[in-house]
Amino acid sequence: MSPTPNRDDRKLAELILYVAQQSLDDPFFGAVKLNKILFQAESQAYLRLGRTLTDQPYFRLENGPAPQHLRPIRDELMAAGRAGLVSQDIGPAYRPQERLVALDQPQMNLFTADERELIDATIAELRPFTGTTLSARTHRLPAWRAAKDKEVIPFETAFLSETVTQVDLDRALDLALEHDWA
Repeated sequence: MSPTPNRDDRKLAELILYVAQQSLDDPFFGAVKLNKILFQAESQAYLRLGRTLTDQPYFRLENGPAPQHLRPIRDELMAAGRAGLVSQDIGPAYRPQERLVALDQPQMNLFTADERELIDATIAELRPFTGTTLSARTHRLPAWRAAKDKEVIPFETAFLSETVTQVDLDRALDLALEHDWA
């Protein structure tokens, strides 16, 4: 899914606030984990609903996918007094986290019931994991492998499997022969 002029910065802002609010008691929640939750929720929406939640482009960064416009939107939330940023030390085995804290109630009425359910399920599924673990996980995704550094990640890659089986290869060959591609 390429970047579009229909991207909804307001929905991304409210989604960011909501994820931060729901992750307040998550000891592993930081900037990296925020990006992973956002990307997975958007990918799941694309798979299940046929569209992303915010129509935002995501791009490949060193630690995994992130919304291309996250920083300016986050900075606007902070300038408006709706969010704050704190650095938190979570132990000797981890780097200090840059943690976004919601200071205002997110406007979740911008999201459908199906979207909210999907967002909540994503937050719950990823809660036990550190940002480092989630980064390693995203590096195995076809979405990650499909893009180069700082390149937009196509959401269509959500339909691809992490592994290619012999059945996949056989089906590809059948299709190639059927459509005269080979």
